[in-house]
Amino acid sequence: MARMYDAIAAAIFCAIFVVFTYTNYDFYFVPLAAGLILCLSLAQGPFTRGLEWRPMVLLAEISFSIYMLHVFVMWLCQDIPASFKARLPFWIGALWLLAAHLLVIGLSYLSFKFIERPAHRALTGR
Repeated sequence: MARMYDAIAAAIFCAIFVVFTYTNYDFYFVPLAAGLILCLSLAQGPFTRGLEWRPMVLLAEISFSIYMLHVFVMWLCQDIPASFKARLPFWIGALWLLAAHLLVIGLSYLSFKFIERPAHRALTGR
């Protein structure tokens, strides 16, 4: 039964991606997210083991920093003229996008390690 929940969780995860990518109906996210949380709490399988992988756990831990800092990297990248970007080969554009993602993740990790975690310890006394 736990493997069935794992498969359902993976399907819901894909459905959330489809909803955000191909529709304008963000309201579907609420029941899908509730179903995903329920299925993940009951699941045991390859999908949940993938989410327990240490790099995925680290991404979850720094997710608030990613949320807060990605806008600044996007803001820096928007000043690149569209005419310049249009002349780049696809693979250079893909590398540029990968570099922007890695920059966000690196800055987010540093923010988490040197700002979030110390602030949390200071506020909770631990």
